[in-house]
Amino acid sequence: REPQEQGVMARLMQSRPRPRAPPSGADPEAVVEPGVVTEDDVLHVPNAKLPAFGGRLGYSDTELLCQFLTAPYLRIPLLVEFFREESRLRALESQELQGVLDACLFEPGGWVADADKRLPATIPAADAAVTSSPFGLLVNELLFCPRPLLQGLTGMLEKALDFDTGSYHGQAVPVMLYLIRLVARVEEYVHGVVELLAAKSGAAANGVQTGLQACAAVLESAPGGLAAELQALCAPVTELLRGRAFAMLEQWRGGGAAGGCVCV
Repeated sequence: REPQEQGVMARLMQSRPRPRAPPSGADPEAVVEPGVVTEDDVLHVPNAKLPAFGGRLGYSDTELLCQFLTAPYLRIPLLVEFFREESRLRALESQELQGVLDACLFEPGGWVADADKRLPATIPAADAAVTSSPFGLLVNELLFCPRPLLQGLTGMLEKALDFDTGSYHGQAVPVMLYLIRLVARVEEYVHGVVELLAAKSGAAANGVQTGLQACAAVLESAPGGLAAELQALCAPVTELLRGRAFAMLEQWRGGGAAGGCVCV
């Protein structure tokens, strides 16, 4: 029978092909509109069609953010630096913006088997493999350019914790809680990379490979002394999380418990 002749339930139950995954939250075509692929495409989008993010970003900031999304290999440090500015940091109260930043940081991006790649002949590169990674974009950033990322996240968390008014009813509480979760997740990535680097060293020393050491074999291109650099860069993050952030959450928990509120 033709679809228009079928009953409502039959049409609802009819199987339809589904995508394997929803569109990336960091894809400019999903965030802005279909057809937006390059920086020039963003510049030609009328202001009225730019994402609103609940009015928390102005048109110029929204346009700049969307331009960053068109450069997947560069967007992690660009976005971290973008959100270090206080008014933009406060805009992360928007769950839509949180989703964009999470997607940029934690979605792995394009995959390529070999870390050794030729430099592109043109920019933007015609071959997507040039901007792909065997590790995922966040781990790739930690391996080859960790300082801007980790120092930027440290600055973001410091500013977010400065928003604390001593009460869990404050307007900036969603931003603070989100930043604590975000930075804690990145901290775990740092610990994972350091562990892999240690496993690589262990494999080289004794000639025996565990599963972890075999996995670490792909890190041969990592620069020397990286583990020590990562630990040094991550130390202020850990201090903020275990110190100021934990003390703030404990204060909120105590206040909430005293007031009979358990959803802190």
